[in-house]
Amino acid sequence: MRIPLVLLVFPLFACIACSAQAQGPSEVPKDSVPLPMEQVFTEQYTGIDQPRRLVIRTPLEWQAIWSELRREQYPITAPAAVDFSRSMVILAAMGMRSTGGHAICIDGVYSSGGRLFVVVQQISPQSGGLMAQVLTSPVVTVQVPLSDEPVTFVERLETETPCK
Repeated sequence: MRIPLVLLVFPLFACIACSAQAQGPSEVPKDSVPLPMEQVFTEQYTGIDQPRRLVIRTPLEWQAIWSELRREQYPITAPAAVDFSRSMVILAAMGMRSTGGHAICIDGVYSSGGRLFVVVQQISPQSGGLMAQVLTSPVVTVQVPLSDEPVTFVERLETETPCK
């Protein structure tokens, strides 16, 4: 059975387009206003194995992601308290890493032009360095004032620069 070339090529281009969109902008607009944020949870060893960026606006969503975050823990504790009538949670997960020395931070959340910009910093160890051979899956969550504005993640990759 022969598969038409167009059926093989189209998914490749669709995947490339998704990848380009997922990268987002490299900078926050100059006219942006910083929002107050408070760290809710940060952990090196979680149950989230894939990189993820989430905006959590309801208690039900928070409970679901909390169960996933803590699935390696027994017993699973109650989720950190968040008042979803006034706040929302932003999550950044790095995904599974095979060594120590990795970290993820949310450096700031900004508002500009009817959109929120979340600056995520991923820190990886320098190649060739001595690292603990342990599986990690770094995650950070912050709470910010509730907003229905769309959210754009601005990614920054660093080598051995500590989170603020």
